[in-house]
Amino acid sequence: MIVEKEEKHNEIRENHWLSNAYLVFVFAVLYAPIFYLIYYSFNSGGGMNDFQSFTLEHYKAVLGDTRLIGIVIDTLIFSLIISAMCNDYWNTWCDYD
Repeated sequence: MIVEKEEKHNEIRENHWLSNAYLVFVFAVLYAPIFYLIYYSFNSGGGMNDFQSFTLEHYKAVLGDTRLIGIVIDTLIFSLIISAMCNDYWNTWCDYD
């Protein structure tokens, strides 16, 4: 029984590099599109086919939209209220006061 556990532990240890490589691959696949969008958000061109030059025009347009800023502020206020309510509920039921 102990020998079987040691063999299993050694087998897991030998495959450790493979699981790490798989984890790196999964994170790369998940985060590559996000980094791609961040990179091209600074593009002065209209598309995402070729990077022309660095610009902050897109961010100026977003920050200049008062309707969008209002939506962000409403979202933050809503999330703070819900967080306070959940915190109060959690403390009431768990006696963490």
